[in-house]
Amino acid sequence: MAAAVEYRGYRIVPMLRQQGGQYLTCAWIEKDFPEGRKRHELIRADTHASAEDAKAFAVHKARQVIDEQGDRLFG
Repeated sequence: MAAAVEYRGYRIVPMLRQQGGQYLTCAWIEKDFPEGRKRHELIRADTHASAEDAKAFAVHKARQVIDEQGDRLFG
């Protein structure tokens, strides 16, 4: 598990998931609410040759999803 990245009140945690010698784009998107922490698991079909590339792209994609959907991720 990689270090969490804070973005607009959300926490993005890149996750490594291997598939056929490559790494998938995966991350947890978390946010704390008065009733507790909520988590959305982001998984995309994009693959990457290195773990570092996968982590960087997962953060990029998670930011994009947060900008597009916001709290609707948890609905």
